[in-house]
Amino acid sequence: MRFLILFLFVSAPVLGSVRAQGEDEVKVDAETERIINRGLKYLAKYQAPNGSWQGRNEKERHYPIAMTAYALMAFQAAGHLPGEGEYGREVSLGVQYLLNSVSPEGLIGDKNNGQYMYFHGVSSIALAELYGQTSNPAIRTKLERLVRIIVSSQNENGGWRYKPTATDADISVTVLQVVALRAAKNGGLKVPQGTIDDAVNYVRSCYNKAKGGFSYQ
Repeated sequence: MRFLILFLFVSAPVLGSVRAQGEDEVKVDAETERIINRGLKYLAKYQAPNGSWQGRNEKERHYPIAMTAYALMAFQAAGHLPGEGEYGREVSLGVQYLLNSVSPEGLIGDKNNGQYMYFHGVSSIALAELYGQTSNPAIRTKLERLVRIIVSSQNENGGWRYKPTATDADISVTVLQVVALRAAKNGGLKVPQGTIDDAVNYVRSCYNKAKGGFSYQ
């Protein structure tokens, strides 16, 4: 497990290129495919008119940005892109909801939410992955703003915390930002190498040799 996160981060493009040359090792049987399709059908059924997903109770409705981003990643993983596939319309609406939620300065959703950077990170991942597959300039414009916020809000330890002006960091928020930056970089956006290096050093600092894993901070 040592430095597993670092290994996945650094080697992702290499592993991806190797797998692309051979047969996909992941096999989805018919029963699993049915379960996936039922899950996507459920998500499509409960999408809000504005394109978001907001949950089905009062507590869940506080997190539409994150829930929309996760839902979009589920559709994308099953091959549904904006305007493409059985759920192309739902994906298009969800993407537009996220894009409409990005402010001119690059914040998305409610910046005063106590766990803001979680939402920022996961929505950046969703949009970066979608941009990588569509090259949609409208997505890139907003994604560049999101990336600038991630870069500018990295703290002196190399990590991120709940707010974009955090003075400390934790590994769960940090990993979301790192994955978002990597996805953005894979799509051709500029990401400062120093930001990546500092993030790697922070993750290394969270490694607990005695337990063989990573601590929260």
